[in-house]
Amino acid sequence: SLRLCRDMHTQPSWLAPGLYEPFPADQMPETIKLMHAKVALLGFGLSAAGGPDYYRLIVSTGNWNKEAVNHTINLVWFCDYPVTSTEDQRQNAADILEAVNFWRQLLGVDNNKTGYYQLDDPARERIGHFLEALTANIPAPKNTEPRFISNLLDGKAAPADGGFQADSMGAQVIQRFSDTGTRRNLIVCGSGFFEQAAPGSKAGEPEVIRNLSGNLVKNKVLTKDAYRWLVINPGTCGAAGRWIKNTDTDSLNWEICLPRHPDSKTAPYPFHAKYVFIGNNNDSSLTSGLLYLGSGNLSRQGFALSPGAGGNIEAGVIIDTERYDDISEFCADLGIDADKNLDLNDIPKETEGEDSEQPESELQAPPPIASCVWIPKTRKLTWKWTDTSWNEVQLNDQLIPPGLVELTIPDPAADLSGGVKL
Repeated sequence: SLRLCRDMHTQPSWLAPGLYEPFPADQMPETIKLMHAKVALLGFGLSAAGGPDYYRLIVSTGNWNKEAVNHTINLVWFCDYPVTSTEDQRQNAADILEAVNFWRQLLGVDNNKTGYYQLDDPARERIGHFLEALTANIPAPKNTEPRFISNLLDGKAAPADGGFQADSMGAQVIQRFSDTGTRRNLIVCGSGFFEQAAPGSKAGEPEVIRNLSGNLVKNKVLTKDAYRWLVINPGTCGAAGRWIKNTDTDSLNWEICLPRHPDSKTAPYPFHAKYVFIGNNNDSSLTSGLLYLGSGNLSRQGFALSPGAGGNIEAGVIIDTERYDDISEFCADLGIDADKNLDLNDIPKETEGEDSEQPESELQAPPPIASCVWIPKTRKLTWKWTDTSWNEVQLNDQLIPPGLVELTIPDPAADLSGGVKL
């Protein structure tokens, strides 16, 4: 059983067997820029009829597509919770339960609350049952802060802080980093995309990275003279590229780093990861590392704005990192080229920004039939209409007139491979 919550600009995949796609609710296009989070909550069991006994939470910087897996540099974090384990699983429990709150907010599955997606009754019931079983299987730990974060918060708002709206990913990262009480002398920011450079705009330091480092200095998390590394994808660095090309190298307060896939020294893998790292660089080692990775680009839309105020729905995780005694190993883990310096000629005259990450497309209209239920015993396919104004709707290659709510499939082995055709 698989549900995919995609952005409303993305072409649907209605022909994928076993896949249910809740459609974005009507209000989402008006209040949310993009559904941009890349997070999966999975349950595994011995049979489809039984409940899960193993859970996994995945947070990625890459989309759920072939390009992210095979052709771009991304980071992925996950944690597991086997129900029968006797080990200390409090931290993983806190992370997974926080992700449950994210899905409850996203889908509005509690008491038929309005969520960001439309769900028909069977899907709402099944998702609700999965989340209820999860919370019953995983006891809530006390005094354990979850590493998982999102900007869909339920009464736990991170305060606005120096250019970052309350609840934004940036506000939460600043708050979490500041709570550690340890001052560091290195910050590394990486982003596959930055905001688009506005025509005629000044070539200044992008405000998100400027405000991020400024707030961390103000909160005594970062030293004033800290090393600052900025990892960019030369062709898609937007406003950051204009700033770099039009600023004297000696005046840049960031060391600009090129990306490199750790398994290849030559292949031009585009950098798509998004992260913020702080730590102490002691020449021979790198200690006290703290890393945010997630879906939000280091742009206003992805990092500084809240959902409902022109921002995206985003998700991420904040984790401690191990000590590094070799900086090259650190660079390999974060997709940084430790050997090659940036050549300004690598940055095109006009760099693409965040707008290019999402191809221009119109909002996708919701389907007239959200989902179907197949009952093998009666060989009947049943459904509910969400919009009867559509013409020439087909189910399993048969024309369905508006108002019809069931169809008998004569072949008991029918796999509905014809899908829904509009």
